Amino acid sequence: MKKPNYVKISKYVKFFYEGNREMGNRLRVFLTREQDKTLFNLRTADVPQKVKDRAEVIRLSAHGWYVEKIAVHFNWTAQTVREVLHKWQA
Repeated sequence: MKKPNYVKISKYVKFFYEGNREMGNRLRVFLTREQDKTLFNLRTADVPQKVKDRAEVIRLSAHGWYVEKIAVHFNWTAQTVREVLHKWQA
């Protein structure tokens, strides 16, 4: 079995890639407890729905959801979900 690859993005966030060329790669965000709590609290904050959705996408990824499952949940394309996750690293 192939070992997963961790790509350290910052001091707090890592992306997780797993798989091979034929099956594609898994993209996953890792959050600190504090980051997760902050993103969770955005659900009830007075911010645009777009911000709430993006925060939830990041949290779902951190909680182990696959990009494709998140895309179905939000009725988005997988590419849109990937873009949100990649923007989180910036």
